[in-house]
Amino acid sequence: MVERKTDFLVLTFNARKLLYLIEMIYRNLTLLLILISMLGCNLSGDDISIPNSSDGEIENVPSMTTGDAVVALWSGNSFYEGVVGDISGDQYTIKWSDGSNPTEVYKSHIYKIPTEGTKHNISAGDIVLAKLRTDTLWDAAKVIKVNENSYEIKSIRDEKTDILTEDKIIKITSATAILLKSKSSTPAPPENYEPKVNDKVLALWSTNSWWSAKITDVKNGKITVAWDDDSPPKELDKENVYPLPNEEKISTDQFILAKPESGTKWVYAQVVSTDSDQLNIKETNGKSRTVKNENAVPLK
Repeated sequence: MVERKTDFLVLTFNARKLLYLIEMIYRNLTLLLILISMLGCNLSGDDISIPNSSDGEIENVPSMTTGDAVVALWSGNSFYEGVVGDISGDQYTIKWSDGSNPTEVYKSHIYKIPTEGTKHNISAGDIVLAKLRTDTLWDAAKVIKVNENSYEIKSIRDEKTDILTEDKIIKITSATAILLKSKSSTPAPPENYEPKVNDKVLALWSTNSWWSAKITDVKNGKITVAWDDDSPPKELDKENVYPLPNEEKISTDQFILAKPESGTKWVYAQVVSTDSDQLNIKETNGKSRTVKNENAVPLK
């Protein structure tokens, strides 16, 4: 069996897993303290809008427990079969069925494997995950026609059509749909960009989780960033940081990471239209709003 390689958090040793959990607790505690501070300062009685911890990305995600057979996001926009291991808040450890090292996955990108006779609320035109192979990979597909007990689909990867039963189709969240429709879930830094200390950047914290930060050190091809939410610094490869503000021109229909209305975690979205340096976007939670071109980062 050929093991898939990974360049992000791979929890192969208990010590490293403990470090990861500590970092998670620290980040969440920091956010909680910020919110408490906001509440304490609001003595005038004005309403405070507290952002949802899931950034609005989770919709109708069924509850899952340890041992459940699932299809989950492994890397980029690839989904594989696995089994739920440890659960820590919204992060689930997935033990991959092909023997690859377990990894942490956010729950909005994890789905129970459907069984025969499962009924889906799916319409023609929807993007779904489809079991098109004999291995553990599930492909992105577009529903062409809905039959009584089957679905005619077209693979996004190679545009081949097929007819599948209910147990070979998974209805997905809009967060996953954005990843599947885009060529990549990762921004590509400008070719001529050379990271420097004090540069403001968008940086990869964990899989498909991008946060604003500042570079504090560049050494031996590695970049250390300090997160804007005061989470512990992290060392990254050059391709995992993107300079801010963005200077690339973004056009209609592009997939992007957009600066959030609050907080420091940027959100996935698609550009609906443009007006000069303003982008009209639709986020993965279905919300429409406008951002400046400089506050959006194009995906590859």
